[in-house]
Amino acid sequence: MNTQRTEVPVQARVAAVVPAYKVSRHIVDVVLSLLGYCDHIFVVDDCCPEGSGKLVQDNVSDPRVTVLFNAENTGVGGAVMEGYRAAVAADMDVIVKVDGGRPNGCFIDTRVRLSHSDGPS
Repeated sequence: MNTQRTEVPVQARVAAVVPAYKVSRHIVDVVLSLLGYCDHIFVVDDCCPEGSGKLVQDNVSDPRVTVLFNAENTGVGGAVMEGYRAAVAADMDVIVKVDGGRPNGCFIDTRVRLSHSDGPS
């Protein structure tokens, strides 16, 4: 009887959620900087008067980027939760919130995993 086990590494699917409100100066650079680290990026335009979401749509053509538009401003918490819901629905394993206005402030910690049962219902 062979008792040797072979471990198969699991590749976590990583998503970034980027709330977008008055971040038009940096949002495109932030999204482009995340492409090398994430399987999907969810930009949530929180009824931004600067049109941050449209700016991403016009300047980033990568299919891994989805722009969601809130009909009214829900604040950063509401925008983040909208992005989390989309990421969970897309079956992402790791979800990271990234500030859309800080092009050099991104840190992704892949040690944290979210299961579908951990998220809000």
